[in-house]
Amino acid sequence: MSYFVNGFETAEELTPDACALFVQHSVELLALALAESPRLEPERSVALRDAMFVRACRQISLRCGDPGLWTLTIAQALGVSTRLLQRTFAEHDKTLMAYLRGNA
Repeated sequence: MSYFVNGFETAEELTPDACALFVQHSVELLALALAESPRLEPERSVALRDAMFVRACRQISLRCGDPGLWTLTIAQALGVSTRLLQRTFAEHDKTLMAYLRGNA
């Protein structure tokens, strides 16, 4: 739910490409939520991981310069493990540490 709220709150700041990505992910997330037959094991969704990536990047940009900003604090803010957060950045050909340092 927070992905939708963040998307609508920052809609005016998003680039056209980011808006298109937000719309695509929103549709995918809604389709998953409205799926007719629930699965025993939920399918890992690209949209969910991309949403987490966007939220992590937003956390980093909002807390830029905060000396307490580490992988663990970002993961805790998002409610995910540090490993999942690192894998998500790797899927975007980035490392979280490089992103934190402003090199990505």
